[in-house]
Amino acid sequence: MNTLYYINNKDIGNVDYNFYDPNTFGMDIYEEPCTLIKSNSDFRNKVNKNIKCRGTWCINETYNCILHKTTECYSVEYIIDTNGEEFINSKCKQIAGNLVMSYGRWNSQLDMLSKYDYDFNIDEKTAVYSKERIGEIRNIIIKCNPDCIETSSTPNNNTYNIKDHDIITFTIVLLIFLSLCVIFYIIKNIINICSEILCRARYERQHVFSINVV
Repeated sequence: MNTLYYINNKDIGNVDYNFYDPNTFGMDIYEEPCTLIKSNSDFRNKVNKNIKCRGTWCINETYNCILHKTTECYSVEYIIDTNGEEFINSKCKQIAGNLVMSYGRWNSQLDMLSKYDYDFNIDEKTAVYSKERIGEIRNIIIKCNPDCIETSSTPNNNTYNIKDHDIITFTIVLLIFLSLCVIFYIIKNIINICSEILCRARYERQHVFSINVV
């Protein structure tokens, strides 16, 4: 499952920074990527001071948004979702190294996707940002907050190629299929046995009738 925006734009990629602006990664803007970000506006202001916006969703060459149109601009995105399953303590992820300016509508759809299934969320981000970048961000989070790794559900290989729920679903489907095969086999045997009994009874009835006639 993917966001609607990703489905409609994945083929063209990040042309004109329509997904995100690669110049705005917090790890590149801040001298110290472990800097705690207390609010989205703090990060937005920092980006505006250092970079002139040139992407698709700029507002007057800035990363600001127009009131009531907060999805049609660049918004602050926590790449490793603060509400996601990785690094249970959300404070571990509230650092500059985990931030970037991304398209507001896509960001909003990603938030909804994360609430439905976090794996789908991180898979889509990995496809857009690259596995290497996602891995780099995870390492920054752990480096900045060594204790966070104890509450992290992040796989050691930083990939989600096989999902636990996919394995469970496949197992359930396989068990149902095998159960149906067994039931079908039993029913088939019962039908054959019944048919054989009926044929034998019919034959014996005919045989008895023939003897009586004689």
